[in-house]
Amino acid sequence: MFRIKQFEDSGQVWCKAPTGTPRSSYRALLTANNWHEYFTEISDKKDLVGNFVKLDFSLDKTILQTLPGLVMQKIEQAWLFLLIATEILTMPLTILAALEDSSNDLPTWKTISIHLVGAHGKEFQNLMIFEEILHLVPSLQTLKIILVGPNSASAAEGTKNEIALESCPACTSRGRERIVTLYRGLYHDYVEESQYQKPDLAVLFHSGRSQAEEESWYPTTKFLVESGTLTLCTTYTHREAQEEVAELDRLGARFVRRPEVNKWKSLVPIPELLEGGEHAMYYNNYYRYIFKGRR
Repeated sequence: MFRIKQFEDSGQVWCKAPTGTPRSSYRALLTANNWHEYFTEISDKKDLVGNFVKLDFSLDKTILQTLPGLVMQKIEQAWLFLLIATEILTMPLTILAALEDSSNDLPTWKTISIHLVGAHGKEFQNLMIFEEILHLVPSLQTLKIILVGPNSASAAEGTKNEIALESCPACTSRGRERIVTLYRGLYHDYVEESQYQKPDLAVLFHSGRSQAEEESWYPTTKFLVESGTLTLCTTYTHREAQEEVAELDRLGARFVRRPEVNKWKSLVPIPELLEGGEHAMYYNNYYRYIFKGRR
């Protein structure tokens, strides 16, 4: 019901709650234990969380019941907004956490280059949310994101459309920039282009490559391993992650992190209707793993 009301009021499908003011000092995500600490200690949403949200991000109904009805309703709406906002905030935070796991000098970086491999609707519709990476890493001046996939918004197959996105006034005043490139095609074709440059991180959000299009995915997976590209993958289920990792083990991939529950998964549960026990749920970016090169 909240989603329907949100759409009716704003015309927006997604709730977006990025950090409003860029941080002046770096605070590593690994120092936060959960979304509650992220919103209250790293982001600037402490006032929205208040004392009414528990560490597991559930509402404290005991406190709520002592409040007037209208106040309680507003608090519940603020909580739901932040809860649903994790559906898209999970993308930049999962990326940043992977970079932290792989580098000790991230707080000094001036540029970050991210390749979103097999990008689809959610990434294209929420490109603005990736500015959160700029907001959380004060040293950054340039964020480069390349979205590659057969469903890319690029005009025609094989074409590359580079776009300089607007940034918030605080980032603009500091000369910070976000550059997005769209490439319509498969990643192992894109890497043959003269403009290709190895990214700081390749990201496969829910590629489903063990479930469908296995043959067309294989050259891309093989390239990522053989090129030594730092690669982050997420899945909806542990079984998916295990299937994908089995292929990588056969290719001799070296893992930075083997499959594990992603601390920055979405908090919005999705009913698991095909497998799992009664009332089983999964989440966007539920599991993650990271690999780089060969063993």
